[in-house]
Amino acid sequence: METLFYIFSFIAIFSALMVVTMKNPLTSALYLVLCFFAFAGFYVMLDMQFLAAMQVLVYAGAIMVLVVLVIMMLNLSSLKSVKAGLHQIIIGIVISAVLCFLILYFFA
Repeated sequence: METLFYIFSFIAIFSALMVVTMKNPLTSALYLVLCFFAFAGFYVMLDMQFLAAMQVLVYAGAIMVLVVLVIMMLNLSSLKSVKAGLHQIIIGIVISAVLCFLILYFFA
């Protein structure tokens, strides 16, 4: 039982990291489906079979079909030529620093 927990944990963490780091949004959505299946595995381990089935049906099924449809309808290939300016990078760094400070302030 403990090994299953570690396997599902590794799958969930790995797929969540791949969702964030992938450049192609379609493969990112597929890794999100894998993450949802790992969460369903956690629910089965906790003897919540109905919740696991609903996780697979609702999130991995219906919601992800909508996400993939939106990704395919947006035609993101035309947006690849847009590059971030220096002001966008500076704003991103400032917001990240403020969020890190707030996290450290509230948890320390």
